[in-house]
Amino acid sequence: MPLFIGLLYAVTLVVLTGILITLDAFDWFYEASRKHEEWELDEIILGVFAALMVSSVGFGINSFFMLRRVRRETALRSEYQREVAQSRHLKSLGLLASGLAHSANNYLQPIGTLGRLARDDTDKKSPNYELLDRIVQSAESASDLFREVLAYSSPHPDTNSRLQLTETLVRIEPLLRVSLSNVETLVIQSEAAGAIPIDPTSFTDIMLALVTNSDAACNPDHGEIHISTIEDADTLSVIVDDNGSGMRADVLEQAFNPFFTTKKINEGTGLGLSIVTSLVEKAGGAIELKSELNKGTRVVLRFPHIDNTR
Repeated sequence: MPLFIGLLYAVTLVVLTGILITLDAFDWFYEASRKHEEWELDEIILGVFAALMVSSVGFGINSFFMLRRVRRETALRSEYQREVAQSRHLKSLGLLASGLAHSANNYLQPIGTLGRLARDDTDKKSPNYELLDRIVQSAESASDLFREVLAYSSPHPDTNSRLQLTETLVRIEPLLRVSLSNVETLVIQSEAAGAIPIDPTSFTDIMLALVTNSDAACNPDHGEIHISTIEDADTLSVIVDDNGSGMRADVLEQAFNPFFTTKKINEGTGLGLSIVTSLVEKAGGAIELKSELNKGTRVVLRFPHIDNTR
């Protein structure tokens, strides 16, 4: 709209000038100014013309910057709308996953129960005992995984929960492994005994986002992700290291920008570091990102140590 107004203004000036030339208005002004020099009409005309020129240039410059601002705000609004649409899509997928996990878990219960009864009634020296034991273990592992999916998909997380860090990392490890497509080596080393002030669902969201980002950056031939913890007097830190492609300096500077992504269209979507940062800061923590091109990436999450802040 500002550009249209500016163009209309310029066209009006051109048309008005053409009319004045057609009517010989400038000759009339010249003769009148010569006959009545005491009026100083030519100076008045020059002053008015200069004022019109200055206002025209100023209006054009203002219109240019207004147009840039409108375009920028329009682009940001479009990106925000896409983010909202993605968020709603992910929420729908979460509800769908919750329903599927609940149904699948119902089917697993009789498999696990009947398998356990059959195993207990079988002689341990029988070759069938080991087969039945594998069935029971697989059913229990799958059931644990679906319980994690149900917790992850819960639309009403308990924001008052206090999370035992090591126990939670061990519990969500199967869910993290399922989310990997390139990386085969996932190592979790944690002996931290304390708790952090975050609900399990948000923490699972954070870890899934970091692990999937690392997985996307790793080479399928030798991709590795290491998750470790550090405990000190005031904080509990979670460290996620990968040996992926890393990031250039300019990409690293924009990594926390909510509207920035290195993924191409149809390559999937995730929470993004901006939302991860929001969840971490909501829990009173902080996030630190280090990365070098072709040297991997390290993400450090620092949370308050609950046991020392009561």
